[in-house]
Amino acid sequence: AEAIEALGPAEASPAARHRWLSIQVSRLWVNYWKGDIGAMREVVEETRGPMEAHGRIDLKRRFYNGLGGLGFREDRFLPTSETVAAATRAHDLALESERTHDVADSAFGLGFTYLLRGEFEHARPILDQALEQSRRCGDRTLEARCLTYRVMLARMRHEPERVKASLVEARTLTTSLGMREYDAVLEACEAWLAWHEGDGETAGEHAQAALDLWAEHAPGYPMKWLAQLPRLALDLDAGNTESAVERGRAVTIKREARLGQGVEEALTQAVEAYDSGDTREAEAGLASAVELALRAGYL
Repeated sequence: AEAIEALGPAEASPAARHRWLSIQVSRLWVNYWKGDIGAMREVVEETRGPMEAHGRIDLKRRFYNGLGGLGFREDRFLPTSETVAAATRAHDLALESERTHDVADSAFGLGFTYLLRGEFEHARPILDQALEQSRRCGDRTLEARCLTYRVMLARMRHEPERVKASLVEARTLTTSLGMREYDAVLEACEAWLAWHEGDGETAGEHAQAALDLWAEHAPGYPMKWLAQLPRLALDLDAGNTESAVERGRAVTIKREARLGQGVEEALTQAVEAYDSGDTREAEAGLASAVELALRAGYL
């Protein structure tokens, strides 16, 4: 904000206009990480017209990536077709620019968008491309993100052998880089793997390790369902309805990612039934949510 004020009118020269657009894109991303949706909308409204008229291709690419990020925040990480369009536009611009890092970054954004939409057949080749390009340009952080979410993709596609094969490489890199929130994602995928194989005790240990890592290092990470849903299924099987309800409550609050294909609605109804004293209805709702989560790839 201070930089914008110091710059003065953006129309003063092409160089000043470029600098103004660059600062605006940086403001967009700062507010993304802060989770400030209102500030993001303001930046988009101020910037979209000038960006289309005068923006260089690299800035347009970053702007459309940021527009996709706004879609994530507004729709709680269950992307709409508009968010897909923004991510696709960013990737097209990156391919046009032929800048390796831009291609890698935008490919990851598009692949991640498809992953969260449950369009797994589109997500895999794009994430594979992002991984290849991230290695080519030497961006280890982006490489770690690609590896982590490829593990999550294998989990959501119910591919336990692929999860096993991918975990070690991903964990080695995320740990070496100190990316603890992604260590937690991998712990949660370990929990799913153990649950899938019928080892409830190990599944519970990994799920709790993931939740502990997020609590300490990244409390705002929005996809804690990765660990909570295996624990919910275990609690339900063990007849621990109260704990299962609390896990359902934890993943349906607004700061968490929204679960699609009826899962969130089923969990919300189960929580409401339990709160009103109808334990039997709550258990039926939880069972329905688990079944829907299995079909959707959340479990």
